[in-house]
Amino acid sequence: MKATDVQLLLGINNAIATIRNKNVLFRMIVEKLRPIYTFDAAIIIVFEDNGKYGRLFVKEVLPQFLDGTVQALLERFRFEVAKTPVARFVAENKAVRLIDYVKLFSENSFDAKNFPPAQLVKYAGLKQGMGAMLRCGGELVGTFILVSKQPDHFSEADFPLFEQIASQVAIGVSNTLGYEKLEVREREKALQLAVSNALVTIKDRDEMFHRVATEINKVIACDFFGVRIQRTDGEVEGVANFAKMPDDTFKSVPDAKQVFINDLKEHFKEVQSFTSPRIIGGATFKELKSRYEMMRHVADKYGVKEMMYVPLQTASVLSSLVLASAREGGFTERDAELIGQLAPQISLALENLFAFENIERLRRELEQEKTYLLDELKTTFNFDEIIGASGSLKAVLCEVEQVAPTDATVLIQGETGTGKELVARALHNLSPRKSKPLVKVNCAALPSQLIESELFGHEKGSFTGAHERRLGKFELADGGTIFLDEIGEMPMELQSKLLRILQEKELERLGGKEVLKVDVRIIAATNRELGREVAAGRFRNDLYFRLNVFPLTMPPLRERREDIPALAMHFIEKYSKKMGKPIESITRESLQRLMEYEWPGNIRELEHIIERAVILSASPTLRIESLMPQRTELSQPTLPQITFAEPRPASSQPVSPKGVNESQPVSRAAPKTLQESERAHIVAALTACGGKVSGKGGAAESLGLKPTTLESRMKKLGIVRARGKLSAFPFDEGKRF
Repeated sequence: MKATDVQLLLGINNAIATIRNKNVLFRMIVEKLRPIYTFDAAIIIVFEDNGKYGRLFVKEVLPQFLDGTVQALLERFRFEVAKTPVARFVAENKAVRLIDYVKLFSENSFDAKNFPPAQLVKYAGLKQGMGAMLRCGGELVGTFILVSKQPDHFSEADFPLFEQIASQVAIGVSNTLGYEKLEVREREKALQLAVSNALVTIKDRDEMFHRVATEINKVIACDFFGVRIQRTDGEVEGVANFAKMPDDTFKSVPDAKQVFINDLKEHFKEVQSFTSPRIIGGATFKELKSRYEMMRHVADKYGVKEMMYVPLQTASVLSSLVLASAREGGFTERDAELIGQLAPQISLALENLFAFENIERLRRELEQEKTYLLDELKTTFNFDEIIGASGSLKAVLCEVEQVAPTDATVLIQGETGTGKELVARALHNLSPRKSKPLVKVNCAALPSQLIESELFGHEKGSFTGAHERRLGKFELADGGTIFLDEIGEMPMELQSKLLRILQEKELERLGGKEVLKVDVRIIAATNRELGREVAAGRFRNDLYFRLNVFPLTMPPLRERREDIPALAMHFIEKYSKKMGKPIESITRESLQRLMEYEWPGNIRELEHIIERAVILSASPTLRIESLMPQRTELSQPTLPQITFAEPRPASSQPVSPKGVNESQPVSRAAPKTLQESERAHIVAALTACGGKVSGKGGAAESLGLKPTTLESRMKKLGIVRARGKLSAFPFDEGKRF
């Protein structure tokens, strides 16, 4: 061996031992070889994935006459070894060989059009090459080729030295690949951390996908990134597409979900069986592209030639990532392995994202429902403004304003349907206890055997069925207010316990031995004359005086007729909004009938009549004449029947919410007394309901009364029901049904 050859090999060996930068290293090697072989180009190809793929190694060894764009393209190129002449050289297993490019291209043994190195050789006019296999530690790592424009530039005499040079280069390539692997590992760790941070901190779907695409591209180069999400019911939940721009950033591209909706569904069926990342390229990619318009669209628009599908294991949806490359062999098995390691993180983040989006959706729904319920609450109970401007109502409201800030017990009296509960709520809301609960108890609605447990609570095992301790209403209202509606219906045996709470502010649970202190303000309401109940022995005298600290009497609607127009328009607005009907006014005749009626059911009866009228109305102007109970002559020997009058002529003038002017009174035969009017009204309702008192469609529902209240009024007015069939009797004998 010549001294110059030895010196050359030592120089290459020293460079490999001291230089870590691959570009600097191989630039130096090429410069040392050029004076010896006077070649025109030097190419190093390295093998990956156990020799399945090959790629060009460093740009410094490429021909100097190529511009930067072509060099970059070649450096990114990755090819399948089996489809190129390189496979033949590997199979021959020669240490060094000569390559006749003119003869090689004339054989047409491979597709030179899709093999950039071949295009490079033809473009540069290169005729001959000398190639050596690069082996290190018995492993084939690549091939080193010197190329010349002269057809017989290299000979077998060059083989011995070139083989030794190739051995040194193989060590350098192997070391460089090792360094690259370490760098890749570091980038992979950085990628996992970056993706993890993005998944944890970002809650917006598009922003998260864009960030994931950007971070993945730093390690796994891709030209297109997509996310496919399908619900378990088969509907496409979401599609996100990002294309790489010339500045190496990703930009969201138009959503193709609607255009390719059927394509997506069919495609999901095919790829949902994947359990790990799958690289789809070559003939398989072309076959899928021919079947799916969506894939053709992406391939044609973005130059995609290979895809990698990454299934994401999520419980609620079928999801996958799509990475696409504009070059064949753009993805390696190592890429698939890496993205597979990230898949569980991304899957978990998607689950969290879907849960977060669902929580946000539910939160918005709850906010809307809350707003609706608050509006409904104000419409239903009208806490902020009790409707009416009559003198009798103003007097009550003035008293409410005076007593509300105190802790005084209030007894609200008045007929059924006059708004006693509304006043009770106003008392609570205007009091210092407004931030505490207002607990309502309907004494008439609770069975006598349960009312004690309901009010005072019970201990476990205190009676059959008492499987656990239960707090009573008084305990629940501690610090707030308790509203005892229909207090006149409370059994005598419980009145003494209630008296104890009023006097001592203490109670005992049913079956308990402990005395509990409670701080409760009591508001009671009744439609009975408690003074008469006391005289009749049905109500404790001492309890009556304890409750009657500050009495309020709600005026019946017939004593505040001037409030009827405002109340009517309030209920019209309430139910027209609730039922989605554009009702804006009421006819003068209808309002006149409302003004003249005696209203034994008071405001509740008015509300129910307006509600029925709104349900039946097909016009923006409301008419209620046909829904008003018919008037009954006292001498009429048969039961009155409720009939629906024919609609009035269209010329009837509507009444706006602002009021009524020049109303024409409607003539009618009025009952002789209020009691007879009430009895006639109840009889008419019972007749219309077939004698049914309670339940759906019963007279109590029609009148807006509680069944117990209606039965009490029937008993007082002498209206009784006979078994079997309907019978009619004169008023002085009572009505039987």
